[in-house]
Amino acid sequence: MQQSALRHHSFGKPLEVLQLEQIAQPEPQAGEVRVRLEAAAINPSDYGMIGGSYGRLRELPAVAGREGVGVVEALGEGVSGVEPGTAGSSRRRP
Repeated sequence: MQQSALRHHSFGKPLEVLQLEQIAQPEPQAGEVRVRLEAAAINPSDYGMIGGSYGRLRELPAVAGREGVGVVEALGEGVSGVEPGTAGSSRRRP
């Protein structure tokens, strides 16, 4: 299954390096959940992550953005305390 992602393969100005791409949608591994993103904010740290000036950067290619609101779609093995269909917010670690 495929999903859309706003990714960058190099660091730089967002309008110059971000590309909308189709990527594989992985199944969640043990202890993980898959969340369908419903809305996301742009924060100053996002510009630093994309531009390459943030303290700890992601390995490239990287999906842009760090915070969002979504709905749990799938659970990996051993996940408890949340069920598919649960809505909430999260912050992705670098």
